[in-house]
Amino acid sequence: TEQQTEWTGLMRRSGENLMGIINNILDFSKLEAGQFQLEKKPFPLLQTLEDSCTLLAKSAHDKGLHLHCDLDVSEADWVRSDPLRVRQIVLNLLGNAIKFTEQGHVLLWAQWRPSDGSTSLHLRVQDSGIGMDAQQLDRLYTPFHQADSSHARRYGGTGLGLVITRRLVECMGGDIAVSSREGAGTCFTVRVPLRQGPQGMSRAAAPDRAELPRGLRVLVVDDLDNRQTISALIDDLQTAGIVS
Repeated sequence: TEQQTEWTGLMRRSGENLMGIINNILDFSKLEAGQFQLEKKPFPLLQTLEDSCTLLAKSAHDKGLHLHCDLDVSEADWVRSDPLRVRQIVLNLLGNAIKFTEQGHVLLWAQWRPSDGSTSLHLRVQDSGIGMDAQQLDRLYTPFHQADSSHARRYGGTGLGLVITRRLVECMGGDIAVSSREGAGTCFTVRVPLRQGPQGMSRAAAPDRAELPRGLRVLVVDDLDNRQTISALIDDLQTAGIVS
């Protein structure tokens, strides 16, 4: 029924919010304890950025916002770093912009700049949201604190997202800056050094199903919910004969 659909959506959003809070607290605890480690593996930069935009497109659309992603990155641009943390930086900045913007737009601009063996990802996230005054900017990276106490009541959150983002950027050897004006939006700029990965690779270079071995047997050991989810994901591989 319509009411059941509404309740189901409410439970899902509540679960997602709770997971976001838990993940932020865990990441912050690792960073504070000096136990945070970055992976170093090759990944396609363009796909990672596009996936981040896709994940938040619905949130922007639901608020009536225009989300524009200008990605000056090629499919052949592979980098070696931690793809999860690169995506986390982008998601945190975009999610923050969408949260504090009631009308107008959110813009992500990204450029990959390789030069003389030193390569960097340059990001800019700009919004037409509520903005901040000088005093709020000074407290922006204080853990468990939002720019204004009323924001926590109105928008929710832990006040850790931007703290974690800055720590991640710094752990990767980069830097982050912010400019804002109350009532006129906010702009974050980020530079993250990234090593170039394998050359000449693209999505087309990924092995397709025809190249995969046939008759694989898969053992999934997990709780019931995860077993059902993973089973659904590999059903089409079973139909194709890749999984027996």
